[in-house]
Amino acid sequence: MHDHLMWVFEDDADFARAAIAFLADGAARGERLVYGAARPVPALTAELDGLGGRDTLVAAGALDVVDVRDLAGLTDADRHDLFRDAVARALADGHTGLRVAVDTTGMNGPAFDCDRQARWERWSDHLIVDQPVTAMCGINRAVVGDAAVAEMTVLHPSSNGYDSPAPFAVFAVPGGAAVSGEVDVTHCDELARALALEEPGPHAVVLDLSRVDFIDGRGLATIVEWANRQGDAGGVLVVDGASPFVRRLWELCEFDRHPAASITEARPG
Repeated sequence: MHDHLMWVFEDDADFARAAIAFLADGAARGERLVYGAARPVPALTAELDGLGGRDTLVAAGALDVVDVRDLAGLTDADRHDLFRDAVARALADGHTGLRVAVDTTGMNGPAFDCDRQARWERWSDHLIVDQPVTAMCGINRAVVGDAAVAEMTVLHPSSNGYDSPAPFAVFAVPGGAAVSGEVDVTHCDELARALALEEPGPHAVVLDLSRVDFIDGRGLATIVEWANRQGDAGGVLVVDGASPFVRRLWELCEFDRHPAASITEARPG
């Protein structure tokens, strides 16, 4: 529960196989299932032939099959409402949560809209943290290309490791966001874009670095630049879980002079 996985593929049948295993796990947990892609519902239903009890699940309302092209013309606000309503209905109907496997490649129409999909992924990530939801987002590398795959993979806490060029991820956690992996000067632009998806506001936001294996001074400078935007909006950024090395680097770079950002060390154990 609460996991958000990116599944990169180059063949629709590969995604369907992964989705069947993913959805079967949810069925065993009593979750309502959703399967979607940019294809007609009968074709999508046929793709789930290997899912045990598929027809029974559909008849019982425990499995929804969705042509995501129906979502392309909706506003982001309408999509948000649909997602929240789906979670609420699943719980009201006695399910333990919602498990979603969706190929996002065609969600925004024939052309993949990287910026809009990035905003949707970040909003979904925060919802998944707060609600009983588990999601697997598919993306067809043969259709969208390597650059889009890299941008989308960065926004998920886990992926199937399909040769992603980005060695880190930025994802939602309670109270803010977290960074995992390795961040150096060669990937600071990707880090900046991922952090920019967090809306600044007059409140404290936590950025958890406890999962970071390495970050250099330019990576920390990118975080401070984001903190300054939080400060401009009347907020503050609390960088939590920093290793002693990162804390020392922060001081050496004099980032502690920025009033919009503060840093704490990782807690022992």
